[in-house]
Amino acid sequence: MRVTLSAAESAIKGLVRTTFLYDLCWGPWSRWSMARWERAGRPVPPPNAVKQQVVRQTSIAFGLTTLVETGTFRGDMIRANRHTLHII
Repeated sequence: MRVTLSAAESAIKGLVRTTFLYDLCWGPWSRWSMARWERAGRPVPPPNAVKQQVVRQTSIAFGLTTLVETGTFRGDMIRANRHTLHII
């Protein structure tokens, strides 16, 4: 079973994406999506929050400061790691 956003959740996320509210909601939203994924039994693929956390933890563990983003739809990986990685 794939965990997906409802149409309403996607619409709300799209509306606030360009405002400061998105940054305020980012942490709780990420924790909520990871918890929902966990409750669902960790289906494949994991939500973006899980992948962003893996990149963040790996960059900290190995002292990495650069991320080469080879393809981004809305820049969520960049937004999630902008304080950890200095060159993106």
